[in-house]
Order: sequence, then C-alpha cells, then structure tokens
Amino acid sequence: MNPLLIFKRAFNSNLGTIAITDAERTKLEARGISEPVAQRYFVWRNAMLLMVIIATVLSSVLTTVNDLRDTGEEPNILESLTGKLTEAVDGALPEGAADAADAAKDIGGKKTDAAAEEEEKPVPEHQPNAFEKFTDIVQSAALYTLVGSAVLAFIFRNRPKLSFRILVAGFLFGFFVPIAIALCPWSWFGFTKETISPMKDPTGFLKTIAEDGIEAAKMLVSLLPAVLALIPGVLKGCLRVKTLLPASTLPGWFIVMTAPLYALFLLAVFVAINQVTNDPLLIGGVLLLVAAHLVYAFRASSFTQPILDDGGFARMKNSQRMVTLFTLGAVGLVVTYLTTRSFMGAHIIGMNPAKAFVTPWDLAGMGMEIISRSMFVGVLGVDLFVRINMTAWNDVKRLAEPGGIGNYQNTMDAMTSALK
Repeated sequence: MNPLLIFKRAFNSNLGTIAITDAERTKLEARGISEPVAQRYFVWRNAMLLMVIIATVLSSVLTTVNDLRDTGEEPNILESLTGKLTEAVDGALPEGAADAADAAKDIGGKKTDAAAEEEEKPVPEHQPNAFEKFTDIVQSAALYTLVGSAVLAFIFRNRPKLSFRILVAGFLFGFFVPIAIALCPWSWFGFTKETISPMKDPTGFLKTIAEDGIEAAKMLVSLLPAVLALIPGVLKGCLRVKTLLPASTLPGWFIVMTAPLYALFLLAVFVAINQVTNDPLLIGGVLLLVAAHLVYAFRASSFTQPILDDGGFARMKNSQRMVTLFTLGAVGLVVTYLTTRSFMGAHIIGMNPAKAFVTPWDLAGMGMEIISRSMFVGVLGVDLFVRINMTAWNDVKRLAEPGGIGNYQNTMDAMTSALK
C-alpha cells in the first residue's frame, strides 16, 4: 500500500470523497461488504489505525526518553525558585524574628541533647514501597496500552465488533488508570509529612507549601494530555461521521452540545491564567481558542441539519474553516508567548532545565502525546457514533411500523405547537 495514500485517507476530512481501488472493493465484497459508504468507512478505518499506531509509538518513545533523561540529579528551575522564595522570606522577616523562630523550637531556648542528635542525623531518602513499585509498573503499562490496543485492533480489523471492543478496553485503561493513580493519597506511597507551624518556622512552612504546589503542578501537567485530547478527538470523530452519513443528525448535535462546554472549560483555564499574567499574547491565544469552539454553537445548523446537497457540505466546510483559522491564530499567539516571554525571571522554554520551565524535548513529548491520544479517540469516536447511528436508525424503523409511532407523533406535534 502506498504510504502517501494511507496518510491522505487517514486525515481526509470528508470520508465521502475517499476513492476505493478495485482490489480493495473485491476484498470487501468477498466479506459481504458491497455498500459504497460501508466500504469507505472500512478503508478509512484501516488507514487511520495505521497512523494511530505510528503516532502512539512515537509518543511512547518520546515519553520514555524524557523519563530516562529526568534522573532528578540535575538542577531544576522549580527547586531553584523554591530556594529563592525561602531566601526572600528569610530576608523579609523582621530583624531577630528568624532567630526567635529557631529559639521557639528549642525547649526553654536550649536544645536538648536528643534534639541536637536528631538534627545531626541525615534525612533518609525516600524508599519506594510495594504500592509505589506496583503503580510505576501500571503507569508504564498505561503508556504502551494505546499502542498495543491499536495494533490488535488493526490485526482484527476484519472482525469489527472485536476490534471495536479492543479499542474501548485500551481507552479505558490508558486514559483512566493514570487518573485513578493520581487520586491515591501520598501516604499510600510511603511518604510522611511533617507538621510545621507557620508561627514557629515560617520559612520551613512556606517551603513545604511550595514543594506541595510543585508536586501538584507536575501531576496536573502529566494528566493534561489525556484531558486535552478527549473533546477534540471526539469532535473530529463526529465530523467524520457527519461526512460519512450526511443525513444523520446525531453527530452534529453532539458537536454543538460538547464544543461550547469545552469552551467553558478553556475559559475557566483562562481566568486562572489571567490572575498570574496579563500578557496580551497569551490572553489573545486562549480567547481565540475559546472562540474556535463557540463557532460550532453559533453555526449549529451547519452540523445538525441533514446534508442533502452540495450546499450543505459547503456550509459545514465554511464553518470548519472558521474553526481552523481561529485555532491556527491561537496556536501562533501561544507559541510566540512561550518562546519570547519569561516568568518569575526564568525562560518558559529553554534548553537548560535549570533556567527554563520546559525544554523542547518536554514540549515535543507532551505535544506528541496529545496528538496521538486525540487520534486514538478520533477513530474510537467514529466507531462509537457509527454504532449509535445504527441503533437510532433501527429505533426509527420500529416507530415507522404500523401502530409504532401512534401516540408519540401526536405528543411531538403538540410539543412543536406549544414551543413555537
């Protein structure tokens, strides 16, 4: 198979235009698949699964390389900022306050022999317990689950029901297991937290708070790819189903209902960012991204109405172009901000991890993970909504049977009149 043809098919935004070769048509007809729409669906699905395999492999390799590079021994910008913060607090304390805080920790202003010996003991390094070792294995397994499920789904591509179930299982494990692990309390991993009084040791208290904040930020960043890939992946899947089954209304309604909710989520992120920085590049980028998802709501009829002619396809394509333009503008502004601005005196993106929050390797790994997960969700979303459409159509056919629609039609006619 021509690799370029596979690529073009996988990322074709209109599945109704996919051309099928004579050899492919013969193989599909031998399996009892003679309807052209069904043939285009299977041809696209096979090409997309191959691209998902490539993307998930690249994402897994990049993530593994970044994990191996991050030994924890090199200087870290977050640790440096924490040290500067505690030094600033020490300097801001009134003269003699730091000595008074140290004296308050002594008994009667004098350290006991036991306390002195305790201070001289080196702080033991954390040793991972059995639960932490187990979760490390599970985290690594979740990393490669998407790869394995995509490979198996392609191997069993001629058994659509089994292939779909494999994708569902891979999605559930690969997306939700890391979130479940993140919800586990630190005590399960063997960490013990010392209670520090802010009155007796303000510097130590602030340092503990800063370290907890850093760990929370790291956890949030590690979960962001899975969260950010969900809605865009489902939206792309629904758009492809709409082009495959243009008379269907369900994918369009899901797009119109889900996209504004995602925009509200992004708006909440924007509000949090706006409290930290008011840089016009970042604010403009986030607002453009919000506007891109609101386009689906303002041009809802382009997606929800059955497409019965070329004019319907043209309206939907124009709406998608508006979304694309807003998204490209948002990406351009955000990238410009990340590459030209600094935060708290440190570069946002830089080669030296001791002087920058994110390295190009980290950014490439996160970007590839978002793309690969979005592609995985996209092919799963197409499978899911094709099946939802089949179920809905069978229900409609049952209503169309003699005596099937009866009271329901009268009720809906009455509701239509009442809501005018």
